[in-house]
Amino acid sequence: MNPTYAVYTHIDRPIDQVFNAVVDRTVFEKLIFPSCSGDLVEGETVTWDNGEWACDVHVDKVILNEKIEISFKPSDFAIPALRQGDKRDYVAKIVFLFEPADVGGTLITLCEYGWETDRRSVLQSYGQCGGWQEMLMCLKAQMVFGVDLRSPRTARPNYEKLWSN
Repeated sequence: MNPTYAVYTHIDRPIDQVFNAVVDRTVFEKLIFPSCSGDLVEGETVTWDNGEWACDVHVDKVILNEKIEISFKPSDFAIPALRQGDKRDYVAKIVFLFEPADVGGTLITLCEYGWETDRRSVLQSYGQCGGWQEMLMCLKAQMVFGVDLRSPRTARPNYEKLWSN
């Protein structure tokens, strides 16, 4: 079975505010990638750079206040040490869904799919899942409480060491 996952959270803010926080590079830069080359606009390719590595994502579809679909090459999204010898040449997808929550506010769900079943892809998909969950928690903390929860780059795991076997 190909790795697929979804992470979600409830944010006690209107959908348009949550949607704009993901689309707007100036807000997104405060959550996960300190440098984004542009807003998430349908048809555009955007470079996300976290200071250690950069990757390109293509914005396939944007439905205002409902959905954002992005595609990327997992080999481009991997940390540099894991790119060496990486011959993977396929595309995976990220989908952000924005829905009104029964209790008010917004339910934001992020789903990532299209991963292959090789060891490198499975391990990377798990890392991505954790990273996106952290991004959603940072988004919630920032939007609801004005608190920055981002982990410093030096507090991240040594993936090269973890994945070397």
